[in-house]
Amino acid sequence: MNITCLFSCCAISGFFDNGKLTIEDSTHMDVSCSVMGLPINCQREQYTYDEKASINLPQINNSSDCLGHMISAFGGDPSTVDMTYDPKGDAITINVMGSQMPLTHANCAKTLDVAAVPPNRALCAKLAKEATCDANVNCTWCKCEAVPSSCFDLEDAKRVPPGVFICDKKEN
Repeated sequence: MNITCLFSCCAISGFFDNGKLTIEDSTHMDVSCSVMGLPINCQREQYTYDEKASINLPQINNSSDCLGHMISAFGGDPSTVDMTYDPKGDAITINVMGSQMPLTHANCAKTLDVAAVPPNRALCAKLAKEATCDANVNCTWCKCEAVPSSCFDLEDAKRVPPGVFICDKKEN
């Protein structure tokens, strides 16, 4: 299994964007993506692969595990992450937070459709200061202890876990 895959998960209503999965070696992978506009970068995530085509993440339930921590921060249960590898199709399928992401070479070869990203999300994600963010009627600053606080599009802010994120405003 030797895959470097770029993926765009538009099937998840824009929750995950600009993702990349890189299998580094027989026991480690790098995963990066943007979740609701926040960059996530988990390097050298441990994995195992068994003869049943399952990819297991043995550390995902540890509080110090990057992927497990991020999934928990967004209200998910890390223990429900399911990954499989299809050697015939040379493809990985990831099931996380109720969504399925098929990573195939054909999907990975596609370029990301930048126009699919809502314009306010792209604008808000670039606003790095709370005052600048809140000055835009379409954006709100969301504070979080688990991941860096950042600026969200109002529609995205309505979907973040309220126990994890505290957003300045929910309406424009």
